Amino acid sequence: MKEVISGRINLTQKLDNGQIVSLTAIRFDTFDREYYFISLFINKKCKGYKKLEQTGKCGVVGLLTAKSLLQQLIGQLNASSYKKVTIIIYADDSRRMKIYERYLQDMGFYKSFWGKKCLRKEVK
Repeated sequence: MKEVISGRINLTQKLDNGQIVSLTAIRFDTFDREYYFISLFINKKCKGYKKLEQTGKCGVVGLLTAKSLLQQLIGQLNASSYKKVTIIIYADDSRRMKIYERYLQDMGFYKSFWGKKCLRKEVK
């Protein structure tokens, strides 16, 4: 399911175990570039983000689902944006960041620093 609210894109998918994978992209515009800050969480109810409380009990299935939602988002941004686009992903803790680094590297994400450690990708 895709939901667009001014400056924010929400993509969600329900898993077989009843949990919901939710990816939210918040847009920040500058003169020549659009930045999208990604928030991902997995839980039973779509209550919103709570730091270190979205534990998700679905293992690698949740990670692969989130990766597919991220690929959908990148495809949409390639098709709809006329500016350069940068995607930035932060993690709640270092354990999650290591997992993100490992599984998103093949999509072109690289380590960066913007206020704190993050993963970054220049889409176009």
